[in-house]
Amino acid sequence: MHDLHAGRAPLDPKRPYNTFQLKTGQVDLKRTGGALGETCAWFNMTPDLADAGRQECLTPDGVPLEINILSGWGHGKSYTAVEIKRGPVELKEMIPPSELTDPSSWGFTVGD
Repeated sequence: MHDLHAGRAPLDPKRPYNTFQLKTGQVDLKRTGGALGETCAWFNMTPDLADAGRQECLTPDGVPLEINILSGWGHGKSYTAVEIKRGPVELKEMIPPSELTDPSSWGFTVGD
């Protein structure tokens, strides 16, 4: 079983793109999809990759409902959202649990 959690910041109407889109040059694939009663538009998020890639079906506010990770080796993965919650997010909700960031959990010792 896999969990996929994704979030996108709302876009500033004066700059209707984010830095990721600017750097990757995502390409509109001109097809639609949907999940959970919402519609989305498909984008190639990695147009400059020849043997791999990532396609996302994004809602108008940028939430990925479906993600296809493509591989030239034939071992791609597909994910579909099973739940969407929109609302304000506090910083503490985005910080990983201490057992993931504490070096001792990973067998490392931190010297003073």
